[in-house]
Amino acid sequence: MTRDRTLLYAGSLDVPAEIGLDLALEGLSRSGSSSPKEAMESLWDVLEERKESIGTEKSIPRASVPPLNRAVMVSEEMDLVPWKTAIVRALRSWWDDLFGLRR
Repeated sequence: MTRDRTLLYAGSLDVPAEIGLDLALEGLSRSGSSSPKEAMESLWDVLEERKESIGTEKSIPRASVPPLNRAVMVSEEMDLVPWKTAIVRALRSWWDDLFGLRR
């Protein structure tokens, strides 16, 4: 997972693919850890050191993980007897068709 995030970030930079791969590899080897945070920090260090040689400035930071949605979800009322609901709906539909009633 750490490798994938680092490669994804390096691949999204505006640099040739070979340079992005080299940056990701150096960042991963420097971090020596399986922690995504440490790997991304070491990648940022590599970018800071090489920003003149690769021709790009340190741009807007991108998060290495997507944001979490922590909103509360309100569930619908649960149908405790779904078979009864299905029968009632079928009978109502049949009744409406029989007498030409439409809701």
